[in-house]
Amino acid sequence: MTPRSDTAGRMLMKALAPQAQRMAGRAAPPERMHADSGAVDGDGPTGFSAALVPFLQAAGSPAAAVQRTRAETMIDSATGKSAATYYDTVLGLFGLGFAEGRYRFAPSGQLELEWEKTCRTASARP
Repeated sequence: MTPRSDTAGRMLMKALAPQAQRMAGRAAPPERMHADSGAVDGDGPTGFSAALVPFLQAAGSPAAAVQRTRAETMIDSATGKSAATYYDTVLGLFGLGFAEGRYRFAPSGQLELEWEKTCRTASARP
């Protein structure tokens, strides 16, 4: 979620590249990963998928589409309601909201909201 011009973000993406590769072919992110061995257990909840979408997109991983589709199952398309837990819903808001361009971070670290641009434009009209 760091700006493309951020050198720390590029270093972080390089360090995390193996995680993007690990997601290839997985239906879900692992629920747990053991730091000492790298072994993974279980499938994480849908919120984990949503949280990974921006990272996988930035990494250019085809797994981004799979995880986005899985994350979108949190919302029942017929009713528009979510059966997800609070934490999954919040991860969904952050991950999918960023992936959809609803917000981003400026190089200064300031939060930039997409709808603020729309509101400024609308208020500038006579």
